[in-house]
Amino acid sequence: MKSLKHAILLVVGLLTTGALAAYAEESPRPRFRLGESVSFGAKAGLSISHFRGEGVDVLDDQLRAEFPELADDPLPFVMGGLFVTLALSENFALQPEIMYQRNGKKFEGGAMGETFDFDLHVDYLTFPILFKVMAPSPEMLFRPNFFFGPVVSVALAARAENVPELPSEIGDMGLLKRFRDDEDIADHTRSLDLGVAIGAGIDAKAGPGHFTFEFRYSAGFLDVFDDDRNAEEIKNAAVAILAGYAYDF
Repeated sequence: MKSLKHAILLVVGLLTTGALAAYAEESPRPRFRLGESVSFGAKAGLSISHFRGEGVDVLDDQLRAEFPELADDPLPFVMGGLFVTLALSENFALQPEIMYQRNGKKFEGGAMGETFDFDLHVDYLTFPILFKVMAPSPEMLFRPNFFFGPVVSVALAARAENVPELPSEIGDMGLLKRFRDDEDIADHTRSLDLGVAIGAGIDAKAGPGHFTFEFRYSAGFLDVFDDDRNAEEIKNAAVAILAGYAYDF
């Protein structure tokens, strides 16, 4: 798993560096004011994630059959990273990003007079390549935008928090049985996810650059966990609210 991560990170880094170098050498400078020809910035915010798919429904049904009061909730966590915006014209741009994001789901309930809580989550280094469509007037102080594009996610760590401490009546159910011995579940987790991100935001001119505010939804296409009859059709999904600042060059 580690060697695959390193190889993917190296390839993505080389491709990004090559794209930036080619752009700098060959592309003319589009003349518009917000997000001139190249912007470099950072952003952070709150991600609220969950698992989706038939496998999640199966696990929920198994748990609720024994514990009707079970609550399964999205998992909130911080998200952040760096981005470069490359102007293609006054209204269109390409925006590669490198972001840290945690995806998962948490559960709370009671059994045999005791309360319990646990969560399953995977930490990713994600590489969105977003196509950004901006409002037609570059003179606007506040400029709305819409974006979409593919996302490559590399798993950094995976945990089954508190699962080994669960009563056997809960911990031996379905997918959870695989995680009974250790909270570190990286060996049961796929190293790579492929997905898509879509969202909207607004840029506000300020000083030598601009503030950026956005809302996005992302979804993974691959199963989160390795092949197993109890882990089929468990995929990532998340919404995020982010804010940041970019310098315009």
